[in-house]
Amino acid sequence: MLSDDGKQPDAMAQTDRIEQVDTAEVEMGAVVSNNTTGKPPPLPQIDRMLLDKERAPEARGAFTDSVPRSYWYSWQFLGTFVAIILAKDAGSGGFSLAAPVLASINAEIGPDPAVTWVSLAWTLTQGISTLVVGRLSDVFGRRWIFIVFSAIGTAGAIWASQAQSIKQLIGATVLLGIAGGVQISYFWIISEIVPMKWRFAANSFIYVCSFTSWLGPKISYDFFTKTAAGWRGSYYLLVTLNGLSTILFWLCYHPPTFKMLHRRSALTNLLKSFDWVGLVLYTGSFVAFLIGLNWGGSSYAWKSAHVLGTLIGGIVGLGVFVGYEIWLAHRYKSVVPFVPMHFFTNLPLLAITGMTCISGSSYYGLASVWPGLVHNVWPVYSQSKTGNMLSLFVLTYLWGQVVGGAIAHFTGARKPLITSMLVAAPLLGCLVINPIDVTLTSVLMGTGSFALGIMEGVALTATTYPLRSQDEIGSAGGVTGTIRLFVSTIATAAYNTTLNNRLAVTIPGHVGPAAAAAGLPASSVPLLIQMLKGTLPAGTTVPGLTDAIMTAAKVAYRVAYSDAYRTLFFVCIAFTVPGVFLCWFVIDSDKSTDEFVAGHLHKRTDESALEGDETDETGEQRS
Repeated sequence: MLSDDGKQPDAMAQTDRIEQVDTAEVEMGAVVSNNTTGKPPPLPQIDRMLLDKERAPEARGAFTDSVPRSYWYSWQFLGTFVAIILAKDAGSGGFSLAAPVLASINAEIGPDPAVTWVSLAWTLTQGISTLVVGRLSDVFGRRWIFIVFSAIGTAGAIWASQAQSIKQLIGATVLLGIAGGVQISYFWIISEIVPMKWRFAANSFIYVCSFTSWLGPKISYDFFTKTAAGWRGSYYLLVTLNGLSTILFWLCYHPPTFKMLHRRSALTNLLKSFDWVGLVLYTGSFVAFLIGLNWGGSSYAWKSAHVLGTLIGGIVGLGVFVGYEIWLAHRYKSVVPFVPMHFFTNLPLLAITGMTCISGSSYYGLASVWPGLVHNVWPVYSQSKTGNMLSLFVLTYLWGQVVGGAIAHFTGARKPLITSMLVAAPLLGCLVINPIDVTLTSVLMGTGSFALGIMEGVALTATTYPLRSQDEIGSAGGVTGTIRLFVSTIATAAYNTTLNNRLAVTIPGHVGPAAAAAGLPASSVPLLIQMLKGTLPAGTTVPGLTDAIMTAAKVAYRVAYSDAYRTLFFVCIAFTVPGVFLCWFVIDSDKSTDEFVAGHLHKRTDESALEGDETDETGEQRS
């Protein structure tokens, strides 16, 4: 907005254009009447970036030249940053600390065949809360959502640490998963409180601090083997992480309040107009589909009524949900939709969301099958070297995430995304060559997963840029996160089903002939296979087995696993090659928005002044 003479209008004239709202003098915010630069805040530029013109000026974000330098080292900003780091570690640890010792936990407080629901409960609940919280926090404000969900994580960790049965642990994991949906959404939470040009670097720093991702298996194993607390020590750690993040969010995190976000709307009216039907449709359908995927091939056969019923019901429900959201957007303009459908017409956003799906599906899928390759295909190493090989994929991937954010800070998103995909896809595809070759396979996997991690580190943060408005960053982050989880779950099921189906063919096909050629009776081959798998009942012997036969059988067993993994890595190609095409549709951010801070923080003592006097305590507009 320029005046007729081409000059920038004064600050009061700009404020008048924003619905004549009087602004308070505050230390931190989009409007600072006596900021350190002496420049008027660029309200027209901010106005251009937002759809919601109902927001108070203090809730519209800020450009850095209108923010005092002291803001960046204030206890509110630094405390919130630390709260996000602790919450991220707590969210990741809810799964990474429990999974490595789950069998030992089951042996102590079980055994219970429902133990698989410990992992399933975490996946289901965090997938739901990721989208739900992202959307609700955009509409109703973020402060109390983050406080409450971190408190839920604290309660879940306390319950888990005292669990006396597997069913109690499942219940506690439900709470940890609900909290985890917020906590693993760090990529858009941290992006909101730093200038847009610093988002990649800030998220890269979060990756560095994510020690439960880097060292989760070692931490849980050390608790189990070296402390009196045993496996419960991991949950005591989660109590600490969740508890501290709750306290810091409560003390330091003061983003725009509901009154700042909705100066003209009453809370009761917004609650009535929110799309609660869409929320229920999405939640029920998503849960049903994920349960079917996790049941298939493990708890029930893929063709069983349990699996088919939940899968088909979930797919149909999600279809109904999409149709309902489209109809609602056209029929009732006043209703606040649960998922804005315009996200699915935004090609750059869809492309970068697809990239996160590629990285997530490859990470979760390969991480679930990599230990089987190390244990069953490669020669027997010392305990320390086996641990190093088991960590190869995860550590190189996580290191790639750190490096990716650092690179993108200087180059933008597009170049590192294209480069990393052009490296990762062929290298991971080449894993099919000869899985039994330790050197070749480990080099290909290490380098390929590093490139894949670079892509992930860039892609997650890049989803916050191609939005039509920065006031939808939570909703977009929730949609991206839940789609990523959806595709990753499908990929994990595909990896494990392919591997199990191939092993059912390759093990008898290799072990049987090799053992028979070495002199084992044909009737003893099934028992020998059970012995190699470690499922032979205690006290059972294999008639005719000799050391020479066992040696030949072990070699054949390794070859059988190698052949199965060769087929499995073709699945890896299917989940990485699409990224080679999607990466070309990614766009870099608009340089004119580099200095914009989408979600500035304020002092609690300034809250009343910033909210103004247009609404009363209940949110109803005053006459």
